[in-house]
Amino acid sequence: MTLHRGDRGPEVADLQRRLKARGYDLATDGVYGPGTDAAVRLFQRAHELGVDGVAGPATRAALEGVAHPTPAASSGAGPRLEFLERPCAADCLRLRSGSIDRVVVHGTDGTFEGTGAHFATIGRSPATATHYTIARDGRIARHAPEAAALNHAAGVNSRSIGIEHEIRLTPWRGRTHFPLADYPEAMLAASAALVREVCARHDIPMDRTHIVGHSEVPGATHVDPGPGWDWASYMARLGGGSQPGSGSV
Repeated sequence: MTLHRGDRGPEVADLQRRLKARGYDLATDGVYGPGTDAAVRLFQRAHELGVDGVAGPATRAALEGVAHPTPAASSGAGPRLEFLERPCAADCLRLRSGSIDRVVVHGTDGTFEGTGAHFATIGRSPATATHYTIARDGRIARHAPEAAALNHAAGVNSRSIGIEHEIRLTPWRGRTHFPLADYPEAMLAASAALVREVCARHDIPMDRTHIVGHSEVPGATHVDPGPGWDWASYMARLGGGSQPGSGSV
């Protein structure tokens, strides 16, 4: 049975449940509306199917068959990473226009919980979000499937995965949640483990051409992850190198 935008009923609800189980954020209301259409398109692109937003035989077979690896699945040796599901608002999700070949390291300048709540707020302009946020204690929130492009880093949105880190780069008047320009061990260890998985999943070289700071993307107006971020030490954690490149995209 082929399903498309405008359809309603239990078959649509089943489709929505299967998409939701794969990490796509949408309601399971049995209505094939814009959110379901967008999720189907993202799934089709991620699984190299024809991208038309229609849940035809090939798309439904891919959803109903043996599960493909998802962003939550570990891609190598070591313990499986666990994620807190903190979906961003539906209006943050975009279709990618190409393959993924960059990881962009961000800093929140705010709290882990506050960042997740901000990303979940619909109707923001611009509708920014990253794929993940890492807390100072090593918890990892997942905000969107890696198949989705997000507005997080100017000219590299369509080709990159964005990862926020719970840090503070500017003084806060009357707020002392955590120290200025401090990068805890638990956060860095979790970040390195996640980046290794992302790079393995997308065949991204672990060097400073392909793993960059938010401050290093073309046209950047941000300074995160900040001048105190030790790139040499961070790249050593990944098992990657500082060359080729030095943070240029």
